[in-house]
Amino acid sequence: DFARSVDLYEPIASITFSRGLINMSWEVEANQYNRTSWVNDYNPPRQPDASPPDPTLDAGAIRHSTLPVHDIVDRIEASSLPLDPRICYAGDGGGFLSEYIAYLGVTHQALHSDPAQPDWCVAAGHVHVGGLVPWDVAADAVDETLEVVLDYVDGVLAAPSIDPFCPG
Repeated sequence: DFARSVDLYEPIASITFSRGLINMSWEVEANQYNRTSWVNDYNPPRQPDASPPDPTLDAGAIRHSTLPVHDIVDRIEASSLPLDPRICYAGDGGGFLSEYIAYLGVTHQALHSDPAQPDWCVAAGHVHVGGLVPWDVAADAVDETLEVVLDYVDGVLAAPSIDPFCPG
C-alpha cells in the first residue's frame, strides 16, 4: 500500500504515524533501521513482505528522520495540548510494524531527495503517538505537526538556488 500511495501522490513530504507506548507522548523518531527481524503484528500477515525493506543497503543500516524534529517538539510543547513531546535519539522505532512503515517513509525520501527529481521529497519521518492520547488530542497534534512540516517545506522551496562559482 505504501509504495502504491507514494507512486500515485508523489509526496513532497511524508509523515508516518503509529501508536506508541501507553502514555501521553508525542515521540518523534530520529532513527529507523533496515531490519531483517520484526516483532510479529497482531493479525496475519504477521511479518512484512520484504525483510529487510531496503535491499540497496546493508541489513541494520540506519536512516534518519529529515523532518524538522526540534521544531515539531517545540510547537507541541508551546501548544495547550496535554502531551509529552520528545525526540527519540537513542534507540529505534521498536521493530514493530510502525518502524517498518517509518523506514519505508524515510527510504522513499532518501531515494527522492534530489531537488532536480520531478518527484522530489523534501522530508520524511515518523511520530509515535502515545496509547493514552485521545483521538481529538492526536488530531490537534497532527495539525500542529503538519503546520511545522509545511512551513519547513515552504522554506526549502523558497530558498534560492545557488549557481556554482565559475571564475571567469
